[in-house]
Amino acid sequence: MLIRTITALIGLAIVVPILYFSNTYIFVAFVALVSFIAAHEMLGCIGQRKELAVSIPFYIISVLIPALSRTFENVYLYCTLSFGIIFVYMFYLFSLSVLTRGRYLVKDAALAVSLCTYTVFAFTSLILLRDMDGIGKYVYLLPFVGAWVSDIFAYICGRLFGRHKLIPEVSPKKTVEGMIGGILFTMLGFALYGFIISKMYNIVPNYLV
Repeated sequence: MLIRTITALIGLAIVVPILYFSNTYIFVAFVALVSFIAAHEMLGCIGQRKELAVSIPFYIISVLIPALSRTFENVYLYCTLSFGIIFVYMFYLFSLSVLTRGRYLVKDAALAVSLCTYTVFAFTSLILLRDMDGIGKYVYLLPFVGAWVSDIFAYICGRLFGRHKLIPEVSPKKTVEGMIGGILFTMLGFALYGFIISKMYNIVPNYLV
């Protein structure tokens, strides 16, 4: 618990100042860096880090798409370009499978492009949320609130009430009770965040949603 607390405090000390500059390219650089780190982790999970023909384009895309997020005034044009980049990567990987005569399997190519899409757009969406007209500067913080609150209270509820394992093959210590606690407290956290924002600014959150 002590190690998790210290790690969380260090993380907050790094992230909070960056969030303060979320309207600048400091935030874009931060998201691109985290996207790159996530890409490295994902490639490790599927055992394809050493496949340089796969991993190097994956790394480039993980940085390129977030980095380009504020270079287009039209968000639809940007999204079209981004999906185009992913499509080219997909076509390249499937071609690689053919050209290597089965050494690089189609299923591995499909897994790599799926995880690339998931990773890159998950983090890029933070920038797109921040840049939404009007409510963006409030809405983009919800993923952070959700991640922090669910992680903290899933751990606490799991330690206090955990009796039934969730998916031991994936994470041995996760419990059903911890999962339920994480979800419920995240809902409360979102409602509390909305309440605080409504008192600070002239907006009315949709609490039901």
